[in-house]
Amino acid sequence: MKLHWRGQRHATAKAAFRWTLALVLFSLGYNGDRPACLACLCRAVSSAGVPAGNQAVAEGLRKVQSCIAEAAGGRDVRLVAVSKFKAAEAVQAALDLGQVDFGENYVQELLEKASALPSNVRWHFIGRLQSNKVKKLVNIPNLVAIETVDSSALADRIASAAQAAGRGEGGIDPLDLFVQVDTSNEETKGASHGFGV
Repeated sequence: MKLHWRGQRHATAKAAFRWTLALVLFSLGYNGDRPACLACLCRAVSSAGVPAGNQAVAEGLRKVQSCIAEAAGGRDVRLVAVSKFKAAEAVQAALDLGQVDFGENYVQELLEKASALPSNVRWHFIGRLQSNKVKKLVNIPNLVAIETVDSSALADRIASAAQAAGRGEGGIDPLDLFVQVDTSNEETKGASHGFGV
């Protein structure tokens, strides 16, 4: 499968799609089957904009899961549903249908949803993390991953806060950290240049 981008007006969309695609593929455990993953993601994106409501959530989730099953070919894939700007009720509707992994971009929104929703939700932080919000974030018991670590200083701060919160010591589960690496050298991208990758 090939994606074709025409004209200057699509340049921003192309860059944003590649950046999002890299994060999504990494989050889903990308294993090298690029065409299948691209096909799945393109079909999922084409169903965006469905009206809110439990029926729409169910239909959208079913479509995405079907695409993933087709593309994965029996391999284990974890879908992280991005719930940014969605009401807790929509997240609950997806949770009721078996979707347990959700990604949030903003710490405050994640804090609000984590306190309003059941503890079996597995939260992934996927937004740019400010160092002054680290402590609040790592204290969310069902946070399982921070997927946008863009500096060694931020990684150190997360490690210190996680240790202070008792993560991995028989209490709260440890966190998975994903290093965000900028391969495009675009100044607008929040990614690491300081890990030596």
